[in-house]
Amino acid sequence: MLVDVEGSRAGSQEKTVLLDKVDAQVSSDSVTQEFGRENRKLAGWLVSYTMNPLGVDFRLYEGKNYIGTDANCSVCVPDESVSGMHALILFRAGKFKIRDNLSSNGTFVNDRDIEDEICPLKDGDEIQVGKTRFFFKAALPPDGCLTGNDTTL
Repeated sequence: MLVDVEGSRAGSQEKTVLLDKVDAQVSSDSVTQEFGRENRKLAGWLVSYTMNPLGVDFRLYEGKNYIGTDANCSVCVPDESVSGMHALILFRAGKFKIRDNLSSNGTFVNDRDIEDEICPLKDGDEIQVGKTRFFFKAALPPDGCLTGNDTTL
C-alpha cells in the first residue's frame, strides 16, 4: 500500500491513499483459504492465559482442528512440551470431541488424561497440552444449528 503524504495539507486531516494492484485484488476467498478456514463455519474458541496473561484466542471451525507446534495446526502452540500434531478437536454433527494424537506428554481435559479415548467437549471445559492450558467455548448450541427465532448464541 502506498500513502501519498505530500498530498496532505498542513493542519488538514486529508490524505490520499493509493492501493497497488496486489492489494486491490485480494479476495475474501484467498483470505479464508490462507488461514485454513476454507469456508468452514465458526463453531467455537479456545482461550489461553498461559501463553499471554492478557489472553490469546483461537477459532475452531467445523471439521478437524489440530493443536500442536506444527505450522499447519489450527491452534499453533509455542510450547516445547507440545508435539507437532499433539491433539485433534473435531466438530461434527453438532458435537465437539477431542482426542490425543499419540503425543509425548498427553492431553488432559479437566485435569484427566484422555489417553486413547475420544472425549466429548462441553462449554467451559479446560484442555491442557504440554504446559499450555485452554478454556473451551462453543459458538453453536448443542444441536449445531440456529433456528430462525434464535438471536443469541
